[in-house]
Amino acid sequence: MSDDSIGALWTKTGGKKDFLSGLIAINGEKIGIVVFKNNFKQTDKQPDWKIYKAREKETTQTPPPAANEQEDIPF
Repeated sequence: MSDDSIGALWTKTGGKKDFLSGLIAINGEKIGIVVFKNNFKQTDKQPDWKIYKAREKETTQTPPPAANEQEDIPF
């Protein structure tokens, strides 16, 4: 990657429309972004594309069983 590069984007297929997804680096911090085509554009003063900060993926983890719980395994 060149020294002038600040990130990269990939084309993704979403449920309703295609979009771009990627990372940009600002002041050493990597920020996830998504880019959508502005389907509501009515004049040349409105943007062709809209950039949003990517939402953090929520991790749902099952908590480990409590130490005093016994498994119900017949022998």
